[in-house]
Amino acid sequence: MKIVSSEQMRALDQHTIEHEPISSIALMERAAATFYDYSLNEIFQPQYNGLPWIIFCGTGNNGGDGLVIARMSKELPCDTHVVIVGDLEKVSDDFKVNYKRLIEETTIKPVLLKDFVPPSTDAMLIDAIFGSGLNRAVKKGEFAEAIQQFNDLSGLKIAVDIPSGLFADQPTIEGSVIHADHTISFQLPKLSFFAVENEAYLGNVHLLDIGLSQKAIEQTFTSGEMLDPHQYSELFQVRSRHIHKGMRGRSLIIGGGKNTPGAAILSAEASIRSGIGLLTCAIPQNASTALLQRVPEAMIHIAGNEYWDEGLSQLDLDGFDSIAIGPGLGKEAKTLEAFRNLLAKVKQPLVLDADAINLLSENRELLELLPKGSVLTPHLGEFKRLVGSFENSFEALELGLRFTKKHQVVLILKGAFTFIISSDGSYKVSNRGHAGMATGGSGDVLTGICASIMARCKDNTYLAAQAAVTLHGISAEIALESDAELGFRASHIFRGMRTAISSLSQKSINHTYPLKV
Repeated sequence: MKIVSSEQMRALDQHTIEHEPISSIALMERAAATFYDYSLNEIFQPQYNGLPWIIFCGTGNNGGDGLVIARMSKELPCDTHVVIVGDLEKVSDDFKVNYKRLIEETTIKPVLLKDFVPPSTDAMLIDAIFGSGLNRAVKKGEFAEAIQQFNDLSGLKIAVDIPSGLFADQPTIEGSVIHADHTISFQLPKLSFFAVENEAYLGNVHLLDIGLSQKAIEQTFTSGEMLDPHQYSELFQVRSRHIHKGMRGRSLIIGGGKNTPGAAILSAEASIRSGIGLLTCAIPQNASTALLQRVPEAMIHIAGNEYWDEGLSQLDLDGFDSIAIGPGLGKEAKTLEAFRNLLAKVKQPLVLDADAINLLSENRELLELLPKGSVLTPHLGEFKRLVGSFENSFEALELGLRFTKKHQVVLILKGAFTFIISSDGSYKVSNRGHAGMATGGSGDVLTGICASIMARCKDNTYLAAQAAVTLHGISAEIALESDAELGFRASHIFRGMRTAISSLSQKSINHTYPLKV
């Protein structure tokens, strides 16, 4: 599923109109009908039944969608109010057609914003003022007043396509913006849907298929796409009954300091559960007993007493298909020196997390030693220490693209929406998982999964990173079926991994419309 700009979305509309063929007014009717049916059946809650509908319509095509929705609502046992925002002398052609149909086919009487008297009850509130065509911030005038009045009304708020006042392709720094409870958009997502700072405006985002040309979508070039779990099924399949442990890869996990042995334990268990053939853990002496009790399948290499240090020099690194370093590692002077020595001699791509990333941030010359194709897995705080400050998600993505290109690495930028960024300028976005994963240890589990998958997909670490993020998120979703977000533990992710791997291998993960972002 490609992430498109407003301009690309308009081009897809136009291609569909020209080649389906379908008139623009009929395509508008189809989109509005899809919105109406979905919102009526999936979003409207029982407490809103019978309450009035209030639809704020601009004078462009987004307002035209609103007029069609208003016309369809005539069958409902409620009053519908249409509020026109803008100059009725300056309307789009499709708005003009649907305004005429609304007047002729219903008893609804649209009013201008200045003449609108809000009802005294809650209402179903629909924002159809701008859509994704916004080209400047809404700072004053009638449109700013309309947005403020909409936000002040009481009821369930739904935006058509995108909340009015919110930019689709760039950060929204200033101006008035609709605060929606739900955003119902069409066909393909916009980049702003994944920006953490836009959550208060978007609410829950739903993408509906309105039948735009699939051929045109396939021919549209975009840098970003949403992850499709079906693309990774082969990485979770056992291809032969004669497979042996060496064929499933050898992985090394390095970490587990004096006060954080659990981080290495979580990574080790995640690696075993996600299919590694042979696992070695290089950990300090103090963590070894606890790790073996939890993960007896792992082999142990003592790499220090309380902290990881020069003990790693005794290991033949060439014997491993993947190496992960960072979970609970620590940042002591001996650890830094050992880390420096490892980077100087390692040849295969690494998975770097937690303190490994922090050591890179504090000793930036080490970035030049990273093997090509290594995967870094920072959360936003670690990422800021790595690349410098940024003001919003758009800047974070741009910095991520520059960083991966400069150092020829893969970046897993963790968050509610996780970005997997390649050195070739492309990126993927994952919408899998849930808020319960915002707990200590979740990243350690991801590191172990990533090390396991990289061991059997070492020639394409970008693909391995995508598959790891997918398995991580879907496992957590399945685990939540018998748990709750509040109090969810990183180790609970393991409860869903068996089912997630089976479903991924069989391509039975739900990935159909309507897709929720």
